[in-house]
Amino acid sequence: MHNYIEDLCDNFNNTNLEWKPNSHFLNDINLILEEIKINKNLEIDIYDILISCGSNIHWNAEYFISLEDFNWFKQQGKTDFLNYINIYVCNLSDISLYNKALDIHNKLCNLFELQID
Repeated sequence: MHNYIEDLCDNFNNTNLEWKPNSHFLNDINLILEEIKINKNLEIDIYDILISCGSNIHWNAEYFISLEDFNWFKQQGKTDFLNYINIYVCNLSDISLYNKALDIHNKLCNLFELQID
C-alpha cells in the first residue's frame, strides 16, 4: 500500500518556504530609486518622483501591497533603500542628508500603507 502522507512529508522536506517581497513591488521601489538618482540630490518632493515614474509604476494597478511586503520595506527594505541612496545619490554620513533620505523612506511607507491588501 502506498503511503501518501510519507510522500507529502518528503515533498515538504525538499521545499524552500523562504519568503521574498513581491517582484512587482521591488521593481517599483527600484524605479523610484532610479528617479531619485537622476535627481542627484535629496531636495525632492516624493509626489513629483512618483509622477516622473509615470505608468512604469504598477502598484495599485497590477498588484496590491501585502502586509509582508510593507513590513519588509519598513525594516530590511529601509536598510537597502538607504544604502542605495548612500552609494548612488549622495553620501549619508552627514546627519541632515541621512534625515532627508529617511524622510523620503517614511513618506513612501505612508503611501504604501494606504494601499495594503
